[in-house]
Amino acid sequence: MDKTFKDISETPFYPKIISDYLKGNPALIPFYNYPPVLSSFKNSIADFEKTNFKRDLLADVLLHQNSGIIKQNAKNRGEKEFQNPETNINLIRQKNTFTVCTGHQLCLFTGPLFFIYKIISTINLSEELKLNYPEFNFVPVFWMASEDHDF
Repeated sequence: MDKTFKDISETPFYPKIISDYLKGNPALIPFYNYPPVLSSFKNSIADFEKTNFKRDLLADVLLHQNSGIIKQNAKNRGEKEFQNPETNINLIRQKNTFTVCTGHQLCLFTGPLFFIYKIISTINLSEELKLNYPEFNFVPVFWMASEDHDF
C-alpha cells in the first residue's frame, strides 16, 4: 500500500495552534507537561507511577458497564487478544498498566470517519507503546461524551 504523508500545517483543516503544538512551538510549552512525541511517555509513565488510585474499583465498574460486550465477545473467538475488552479491563488491575484514552463529543457537523479514526489511532498508539515499553501494558480506552448537551 502506498502512503503519502502531509504535514498537518499543510492542511486547512486544523487551527494554527494545533500545528504549533505538534511542532513544539516554545510559546506553548508552559501549557502542557509532555511534548507530543513517543519518548515523552517515559516521563509520563514515571510521573503516573507516583499516583495511587483504586485500580480494582475502576476495573470492577468497567466490567459491570461492559458486561454485554464481554458476553458477546465470548461468542466471537479468534479476535486478537489485545482487543478483548475483558482482558484489557483486567489488565488495569496491574500497576504496570496504563490507559491510552480518547473520547468523542457528538458534533453536528462531523461525520463517522473522525470517530473511527480516533478509535483506530488510540489502538495503534497502545500497540506502539507496548513495542517501545514492553515492560508495561497499555489499554486503549474510548468514551462517548454523549451526556454533554452543550449546543
